[in-house]
Amino acid sequence: MTKIEIAIHENVVSVINKLKNCEDSVIDLYVPENAVIFESNLNLKLIRFWSDSLNKVINFNTDDENGQSMLLSLEEKPETINYDDQETEVSLLEENAVTKKMKLPKFKLFSIKKNKAVIFGVLVSGVLLLLFFLLKHYVNMPKADIKIIVNSEPLTRSVQIKVKNGESSSSEKKLLKGITVEAIFEDKITMQTTGEKIIGEKAKGKVIISNKTADDKLFKKGTTLIYDEDDKEYEYVTLKEVEVPARTEVPDLDPETPADVIITWGESDPVEVEAKLIGKKYNLEKDKNLDIKDQKSSEFEAEVKEEIKGGKEETVKVVSQKDIDTIKLTLLENSQENALRALTAAVTGNQKLINGSTKTAVLKETFSNKLDDETDDLTLTQSFIIKGLTYEPKDLNELIDILVKDYVKEGYVLSDRERTINVEVLGNTETAVLSETEADIQVTLKTYIITDISEEKLKSELMGKKVSEAQKIIGGIKNIKTYEIHLNPNIPFMNFVPKDASRINLVIERE
Repeated sequence: MTKIEIAIHENVVSVINKLKNCEDSVIDLYVPENAVIFESNLNLKLIRFWSDSLNKVINFNTDDENGQSMLLSLEEKPETINYDDQETEVSLLEENAVTKKMKLPKFKLFSIKKNKAVIFGVLVSGVLLLLFFLLKHYVNMPKADIKIIVNSEPLTRSVQIKVKNGESSSSEKKLLKGITVEAIFEDKITMQTTGEKIIGEKAKGKVIISNKTADDKLFKKGTTLIYDEDDKEYEYVTLKEVEVPARTEVPDLDPETPADVIITWGESDPVEVEAKLIGKKYNLEKDKNLDIKDQKSSEFEAEVKEEIKGGKEETVKVVSQKDIDTIKLTLLENSQENALRALTAAVTGNQKLINGSTKTAVLKETFSNKLDDETDDLTLTQSFIIKGLTYEPKDLNELIDILVKDYVKEGYVLSDRERTINVEVLGNTETAVLSETEADIQVTLKTYIITDISEEKLKSELMGKKVSEAQKIIGGIKNIKTYEIHLNPNIPFMNFVPKDASRINLVIERE
């Protein structure tokens, strides 16, 4: 058995086609509530007729109460179906019953001659319906385009105005309300260092001091020894206190020598010395002689006992004061673009920033190294605060309108459509100020004065008026050149200006 469920909108032809396409001989047919085939018993009879002719058993199922009643009546007795006086009987038999052949209904052709009145009625109805829709469209969708050309005169005026932070606008003082805005940002820069420093080790060794005098001599720690070579002196200091005994004299018992006595210089124990400066040029070989500062070489001298060595030197990059000054100045110059970008972001709404009114200051700075530090690079990080003076264009327009009102003739107003305002910053001079809190500007207004017409008031007067009445209203306005009124759609005898102000397109232009 096959179960077929039909849709609520399917007609009898669609259902029969489904039965034909089903290969199963037993079909469980489910019909939903309010289905189209329940509109007439004939639909059920036709389905039963075709199922019997196809040798199929149809089991109807439905939750529709009206449909259930129709199915019960279908099972109770055969019924007759009439089509335009042509009778076709379809016996509702049990399963495997023999059915009669159903005759198709006959339809009569429509005759124009016999139905002139009907045709006339249809045409009249169509015309009336068309007029109805046209009238409805006109009432709901009309539009009026009104163009008025008015008298005009050019007006150019230049006024010097002071913009000041925290002050209210005043036409008497020619003062415009200003607002100081500020922004904080951080920037950094890295530069190579230019300072140089020599670093290295001091040479060390040991010497013996000779005493050629008859008295003992004590040399304190830090006594300076001098080695002279090629007219250059290299100084060393003793690292300990040292005492040098006096010379000794003994009789010369050798008859072959001419001297009466033998003199032996006094010598100290080896004492450690160190070069005063670094560098390998202070390294000395053994047996080199040195003078003792402030002592005669005929009385005292020193000799290298153990090689003086270990002296070395090299030049390295260090942070100089010039590096610090240069990097600070460079970062300040390079940060101007970032500062202006940060300040521009802080400007809100329609505020205008006055050129040249910005001031940048350092809040905090951090160096990667300090003065004389050994490094090839120096990095500076700074936090800046930037301030600038702004104004609202709306406030400027209102102030200018007041300042030039004496130049507007009676019956005229300033045009707001062909209007340009040029602002020139006067800078810092003997007569002008430019800072983050105050600035003098030269404002030039270029516009036209035109006939004073209130668009909203005029629209209100024109709404719902006939075109002829609208023409009288507009024609009565002083100081206008010409005007045009166009209605869309333009239907004869219905030439009224719309009652909806939003559908009145009013354009006022100067000559």
